[in-house]
Amino acid sequence: MNLRPIDSSNISGASYNPNAGTLTIQFHSGGVYEYHGVAPEIAEKFFDADSKGGFFHEHIKSNYSFKKVGGN
Repeated sequence: MNLRPIDSSNISGASYNPNAGTLTIQFHSGGVYEYHGVAPEIAEKFFDADSKGGFFHEHIKSNYSFKKVGGN
């Protein structure tokens, strides 16, 4: 998994797989989660957002199914 570093107080890295529609997010707490069915335009908006954590909480966290894939 090749995560991009993210400048956020809550998120340390993220990556997006457009073929699977999967947004992978690693939190500073160590947990790594995959969010499924994320459209490319949503992923792009996440990566472009001034506040990645704010965008995550408002547009991703409660709107997509997810599973823990690593970390604590």
